[in-house]
Amino acid sequence: MPVHAVPKPHSTKLRLVNDQSAGAYSLNAMISPDSIKGAVLDGVPVLGDLLRSQREKHGPHAQLIVWKSDVSQAYRRIPVSPYWQVRQVVTIDNMRHVDRCNCFGGRGSLRIWAAFMSLVEWIAVEKREIDPFAVYVDDSAGFALLGDVQWYAPYSMYMPTQQARLLTLWDDIGIPHERPKQLADLKLPYIGFLIDPNRMSVTLPDVSKSELLRDIEEFASLAPGKRRRTLAEFQAFAGYVNWCFNVFPLLQPALARVYDKMAGKSSRHAGIYLNQGILGDLRWLADHVRASPGVLLLDACAWTPADLVPGSHADEFALCDASGVGLGIYFPWLRIGLHVPLPTDAPTGAIFFHEALAACAAIHRTRYWRHAGRTVKRLAILSDNSNTVGMFNTLRAAPVYNSILKSSVDVMLQYELQVRVDHVPGELNIVADALSRGNLELSPSRRAGGLIIMNLQSRRLRQPIRQPWSRERLAHERAILLGHALDTSTKKNYSSALNSYLAFVHMHHFPIEPTPDTLSLFATELEPWFPDVRQARKSPIVARTLKGGKRLFSKPIQWKRALTKHDLGCAATHFRAHTYDDKLFLAALFTGFHALLRLGELVWPDQCELQSYRKLTMRNTVVLHPDRFEYTLPTHKADPFFEGSKIIVHKTANPPDPLQYFLLYLQARDATFPLRPELWVRLNGSIPT
Repeated sequence: MPVHAVPKPHSTKLRLVNDQSAGAYSLNAMISPDSIKGAVLDGVPVLGDLLRSQREKHGPHAQLIVWKSDVSQAYRRIPVSPYWQVRQVVTIDNMRHVDRCNCFGGRGSLRIWAAFMSLVEWIAVEKREIDPFAVYVDDSAGFALLGDVQWYAPYSMYMPTQQARLLTLWDDIGIPHERPKQLADLKLPYIGFLIDPNRMSVTLPDVSKSELLRDIEEFASLAPGKRRRTLAEFQAFAGYVNWCFNVFPLLQPALARVYDKMAGKSSRHAGIYLNQGILGDLRWLADHVRASPGVLLLDACAWTPADLVPGSHADEFALCDASGVGLGIYFPWLRIGLHVPLPTDAPTGAIFFHEALAACAAIHRTRYWRHAGRTVKRLAILSDNSNTVGMFNTLRAAPVYNSILKSSVDVMLQYELQVRVDHVPGELNIVADALSRGNLELSPSRRAGGLIIMNLQSRRLRQPIRQPWSRERLAHERAILLGHALDTSTKKNYSSALNSYLAFVHMHHFPIEPTPDTLSLFATELEPWFPDVRQARKSPIVARTLKGGKRLFSKPIQWKRALTKHDLGCAATHFRAHTYDDKLFLAALFTGFHALLRLGELVWPDQCELQSYRKLTMRNTVVLHPDRFEYTLPTHKADPFFEGSKIIVHKTANPPDPLQYFLLYLQARDATFPLRPELWVRLNGSIPT
């Protein structure tokens, strides 16, 4: 059994490591994982329940403290069977030493220790009448009222009464402990998180958050030949990420595909392929961890659907159902019902996919209320499908359902929405059931009390009913559309060419309609006004006339010298981003240079008639990443589908860095104009030209 020592974090001591997984015939390989399942540690959720019960007991304004006690050399205090002792042999200087104690690193060690500590906790609560407390391996923690203390003679100090009574029990049983590890304060760390009972919060330290992001990035890195990870690496990573779910409970869907990959595998050294699904989930996890403050408010988590207040601006609840026809969503307090046809691209074999999708659609509905000025903080959803209820309450599902959970969590995090999903018997869910079947002829008096039906039919399934237009109306609408076929700036240039041509034919008394003869005497862009001009342009006499004109009167093309990185450096040195407008100029300059943008794609034209809000870049399209930023460039005259273009500018290794100057401007812009929709805004509130 290999033994070595490693430095102990936050201490000058060393930690003894027994590697019982080393080798092909390791000790851990002799223990079936199924035989040691069931040991559950009291994490932050259990501690949060204890804190809420103490807060209810003492009132919202009482000062509470958190206490924590630690057992000395926890696992080592438990002897193991003699049949197992003979396997724990350590060789030092050719001498054999039998380790007779429970070891850290053993597959069954936690189960053995947990069985013992569970008995100790039962004695403490049931026999010694100590208030319930949490146990995480060797740490025991609880809460007490500030000032509720008791003298503990072995340490010659006052301690919280419940903590002193627990240590007395340990003394009676013979469980050793050390004074430096018996703590009590207004704030204390517990399993790596900072617990604040008066703020009712659990905080992940910034250092731990950075380490978590680094480990996620390392696990998901795709270096050459590194596309596989061993089962042991998968298990270690999943355990580490599960620890962070104490503060980020909504991010649990990130590990759905990780667990799916590990299912049914037993060889710890077998390689497991990192597929695109896993990588996408881990990127989703990292993005949310990076954007989160890392604080969990425990008092906000304690409510049930029964706690909602009807008519409250911040509370809402919905009933959902699905059938072979569509989805039905019913908001009783608003008397609004929604019917949505089934999607055509739903995965096959997912038996309750549409039931879960209906709940997800109800969550997404809150976004529209937010845009209308209503902020919903708590949403209760009732479904008659128990699988859907279980999926949303545990945030665990098979990969085929994971996109539904992630989409729901995105809305919940973005809008700070708390959701509870509970079960309702099918016979009480008649309105949502009727809506899902497309039965929109509900009796208001019997079913919904004046229900407003909103039939959200797909355009592919039903065309809206339109009244026919007269021939004159059709011709009028066509003329309007033809007038907008050209962009305003393009039309301005064409109009100049048209005026020149009209002046030319009027001066020489030629007919207005171009012919090869008249066009050879005048060459310009006339197609918008004379659709057949291109035929005349192809005439040999016109082509030869233009060729001769170019040979006699053409001049060399002149343009400005192209910008270089040296020029960018000079601009950065000269302006130094002291003022708001300097930051705007440098951000636009560096963005345009690295994204190859035209000036007209960054600023407005000087002519007022050419200025259009449709061409302005909006602030809400900006997406920031550690190594780049991106935004949507609106439609332009060369965009045939009017979709816009995604502009992506990456961070550069050598200064000047465009990301740095963009962030400087964005920070100043958001502080000065938090409600303005435009991305590029001058200090005086105008759009740069």
